[in-house]
This record gives sequence, C-alpha cells and structure tokens, in this order.
Amino acid sequence: MIKPERMSRIAIVGPAKLLDKTIRVIYEMNLFHVVDFNEEDVEFKLGDPLPEASSLSQRLIRLRSIIRALKLDEIRPERKISVSEIERTSDQAIVTLELEVNQKVENRQNLSSRIHELDAQNEVLDMFGTIGLPFEVYSEYDTIAVFSGTAQSPISDMVEALGIPHELVETDVNEGTAIALFCRKDNSQAVSEILAAAGYQEIHPPFGTGTAQEHRRSNEEEIAKLERSLERAEEEITALREKYAPLVLAAEEHYSIEIQKAETPLRIATTQNSFIIDGWVPRSAYEQTKAEMADKMGDRVSVEDLSITHREETEEAPVRLKNSRLAKPFELFVELMSTPLYNEVDPTIFVFAVFPLFFGLMIGDFGYGLGLLFVGWLMYSKWGRESDAVRKLSQIVMAGGIFACIFGLLLFGEAFGLPFHAPPEHPDEPSWVFLFNFPLHPVMEKLIDVKEYLVLSVVAAWIHMSIGLVLGFFNELSHDRKHATVKILWLILLQGIFIQMLFVARWTEIGGFFFEFMGAPIADYGMPFAGMTLSFVAVGLIGAPAIGFFVVLGKAGAMEFMEILSMVTNVISYTRLAGIGVAKGAMALAFNSIVIDNFLGGGIILIIVGVVVLVLLQLLVFALGSISSGIQALRLNYVEFFLKFFKGGGVEFEPLGYRRKFSISKTEV
Repeated sequence: MIKPERMSRIAIVGPAKLLDKTIRVIYEMNLFHVVDFNEEDVEFKLGDPLPEASSLSQRLIRLRSIIRALKLDEIRPERKISVSEIERTSDQAIVTLELEVNQKVENRQNLSSRIHELDAQNEVLDMFGTIGLPFEVYSEYDTIAVFSGTAQSPISDMVEALGIPHELVETDVNEGTAIALFCRKDNSQAVSEILAAAGYQEIHPPFGTGTAQEHRRSNEEEIAKLERSLERAEEEITALREKYAPLVLAAEEHYSIEIQKAETPLRIATTQNSFIIDGWVPRSAYEQTKAEMADKMGDRVSVEDLSITHREETEEAPVRLKNSRLAKPFELFVELMSTPLYNEVDPTIFVFAVFPLFFGLMIGDFGYGLGLLFVGWLMYSKWGRESDAVRKLSQIVMAGGIFACIFGLLLFGEAFGLPFHAPPEHPDEPSWVFLFNFPLHPVMEKLIDVKEYLVLSVVAAWIHMSIGLVLGFFNELSHDRKHATVKILWLILLQGIFIQMLFVARWTEIGGFFFEFMGAPIADYGMPFAGMTLSFVAVGLIGAPAIGFFVVLGKAGAMEFMEILSMVTNVISYTRLAGIGVAKGAMALAFNSIVIDNFLGGGIILIIVGVVVLVLLQLLVFALGSISSGIQALRLNYVEFFLKFFKGGGVEFEPLGYRRKFSISKTEV
C-alpha cells in the first residue's frame, strides 16, 4: 500500500508456430507488461504482424466510418453482443450498412446544403425587398451602369455632390445601407470611387425577373418541403442507429482488440523458428502466470524468471499502484501529478487521508456536505460506469461531502451558512432555531473564533509536512544518505518553527492544548522579542539544521539555507484552510441575512422572490466554495506535501489485455 507492487521480469519463449495462440493467452491473463524489443541483429528481428492484421484493419476502417456517419460515439447500448454473433453477422451488416448509410447520409447532406443555400438566398432577397424594385430593372443596359449591393454608410450626399444624372434608391438594412444606383456608363468610374470609400459590397440580383417577395415565398415553400424530407431522412438514420448500434459498437471494440493482438509481434523478438516475449508481471502473479501458460500451452512454451539485480528492477520495472478499495479513487490525483517511481513511496494513502479532511474543513457545512454527496452520487450514477476518471472523481467528491458534513455538524454547527444556534455574542443573527432547536452546539464559531481556526490550520501544516519529510527520508535512505540526512535536518527545523508558533499562539484554546503537550517543559526558556516570546529551544532547533546543511552538503548547503524562509511560507500557506472557510462562511451568512431581512418578512410574492434569490445565491456559494476548496486542498498536497518527498516519473504498468464494454468474449458466454 505504501510502495508500488513488486514486479518480476520474465521471458516467454516458444516456437514461432505457437506465437498467435501464446499472444491470445497473454491477453486473456491481463497480467503481462511487455518490454518492446528494439535491438535487432542478425539472429533476432522484430516479428511480423499476424496474417489477419490487414483484413482486420479494413474492417475497422469501415466500421469507424459507419460510427462517424451514424454518430454512435455517444450511444451506450443496453445489451452486449457475443463475439460469436459478431463474427457471424458483422461482415454482412457492414456491407448492408455501408450502402444504406452512405445513401441516407448523402441525401441528408444534400437536403441540408439546399436548405442553407435557400436561407442564404433569402437574406439577399430580403435586402432587395427593402429596395422594392423588380428584378427586370437591374438588367444590362447599353448606356446605363447599374450598382446594387450594400454600403457601410449612406451615399446620397456624395453622389449628389458629383452633379451627374443618376437614380438612387437606398434603405437601411441591419448595420448598413442597401443600394440600387443607376447612372451613365461614362460616369461609372467616379461613382465606383465614391462607393469604394463608403465600403460598398456588390450583390447581384439572384433572379432576372419578378420581385423579391415572390421569390422569397417560393423559397419558403421549397424550404418547408425540404425540411419535411430532412426530418424523414433523420428518422431513417435514427432507425438505422437504433437497430445496428449494439452490433456496430461491439464489432468495433472486438476487432480493435483483435488488431492489437495481431500487431503485438511488432513489439517482440523473433527468429526464424521461435519467439521471445520479454516483460514484467506482478511478483504475486508469477506463479499464476506460469500455471496459466502451462495449462493452455503445455510444455511447448516456457516461462522463465529472468535473473536481474535489485538495481535493474528499481530502474526498469513498471509501476502498478496497490491500494485499498477506499483509497483507490485518490490514485487519480497522484496520476495527474505523475506516476511514482518504482522504488519510492506511493502517496495515494496519504492523499486519501488528508484531501477529504482539508476539503471538509474548508467547507465545514452540513448542508453543503449533503449537496456534495448528491453531486458525487449523480456523477457516479450518470457517467461513472463509462469513465474510470469520472467514477474516481465522483467518489472523491462524496468523500469530501462526508467530511464537510462531519465538520459542519460536530465542529462548526451550521448548514447552508446558517448556524444551528446564534452565537452568544450575536444572539439576533439568523439561525436554524426558527425551525427547530438542534441539540448540538458548535465547538468553534467559524466567523468568531478565527484565531482558533488559524491555529488549527498551522497544526495541520505541522503534521502534514512532518509526514512528508519522514517519507522523504525513507525515499532517500536507500540510495543517497546525504540527502536522507538533509530531510532529517528539515524535519528538525520544522519542529523549531512549530514550537515558536506555539509560543505565539499559546493563548488560544487549541494553541494552549498543543503548548501543554509540547511546549510546557520549555516554557521558561525564552525571552521577550518584538512583542512576543522567543523560544530558545525553537531557535536552537532552527539554527542547528541551518548549520547542519553546510556540514552535510558543504558549499551546496547554501542552497538549502536559502530555502529556510520557504519552509516558513509553507507553514503559513496552510492558513488558507481557515481563509477559505471564513470567506465562504461570511459570504453565505451575508447572503442569508440580506434575503431574510429584506424578502422573507413581506408578502407572499416577496417571499417567493426571496426563496428563488436565496436558492440561486446558495448555489453560487456552493459552487465557489467547492471549487476553491478542492483546488486549495489539492494544492496543499501537490506543493507543500509532495515536494518534500515525491519525484515521480515512473513507467505505468500497462499489461496486454482489454476490458470489454459492448461485447462478450467467448470465455464469458
């Protein structure tokens, strides 16, 4: 759970004639991570694709073309199709569908194109309709030039200034001017210059006779007929989609798997008469792999455990995270950062323990916690089955909702920004008492006990960062003892920073509790400084590691010394836990007070408006609070925690195998 799963490197060796069957057995096991062969020589060469690869590729191309044409990407059929049915019926279905789909899709495209063409033509007709002239007057003349189109501004004054004989009709259209201008051809050059200055765009009449209104009516009638035809075409395509979607999607999935198998020889070493497949399996599954291969292939194919050094295993083995069912969703956050190295600590279990805690502490509201549980359940039920990432995220949201409920119920005593009981300092503030008298009282008033909230955040920083530095020590211990020692020095320095902060915060309830636990024996060892008590022990715990950096690292210790201030800022960064919580609580309380004071005391109309406004404002607080709390909780893990020990850059374990969503394999039938 703390470290990735141990791996064993194995080689599967057998005669070339059994390569196809061996690959199929490996895929069924879904346990073998192949190491690509890339060092060809006279004896060993990359294998050739299996004979069926070409035909499988052709099938896939045709199936994916049908999927695009029928828009099946978002379809999730209710039933799965067996592989035997796919292999028996898919070829005939492909031929039938290609013919029908191509015809219907082409017909739909032609209808849509014609409708768009007529719509564009109607826009031109509307422009000529505002001018009001029949199309016959725009015909070619021997001595008269005709200009029709649009300009960015009116041109009548500029044309009048030319002092030439002309006829002009102009009307306002949209953000410009529609123009029909007639003048002698020998004056057309001067008119063209004026039109160019006015941003003229020439538009020819779409017809030679009749009026714009007549042609527009004709177009509307044709569009109505085309739309009815388009609707019928869509219905026909929908019928095809409903009838063939399960088979097409299942066939595409099945043949995708088959072509992966067929192209696997391109990743392995072969000779004229044999093959060698090099790769990794989980150490716990090594015996299972041998037994499975022996059961299916007998003694004709051998599974050999390759003897490798611990260093080779550490540097080359792929990483398969091993976490409990509860912690597994939080692998999503680790993978977003990077895959851990094979020999380093997997931080998933710590993210699982800390992220919901921080998130819930910032939300700290029973009502919003219930909202998060509902959102997480909705994500899981709607999209969780189709997407592994969405399923994990929905479970993380629900975990955060549980802790938000716990803190909101037991620590802060509030729901939807309203406290269960008004604080004694402000007895007239709105609370849930107007509906029911909740038996639990808050341990901490979010907007009053801000100092306590801040101290709680600093305590969280001390615990969280200490764990990170301890993990960093164990990560470094096996390969770099100097850097492991530096992690211990940083851990000592962190204790000094925390003790000094306790000396400052010991007058608070939470600070006093931890001070009694850690600082009481050294309470007398201090002196007044800058309005606070400076702890000699804290100074020693900070100063000793500062010197130790130079002792352990020499000149390179200067870089570590310069980072001491960053450790302080890391601790202070955790006060965002209190900052986000107080800001969200203040915003919710302000919105509640505004609506309750100004709307809910009036008539029925005002009350209804107030309820609607309150719901919208609560949704805003819920969204902003959830997003900001999630981002900040993630940031504290990535920046303040991970950087103390986590390097990442490992190779993810990707076994040869598959998971079927639309089809059923022969072994499952």
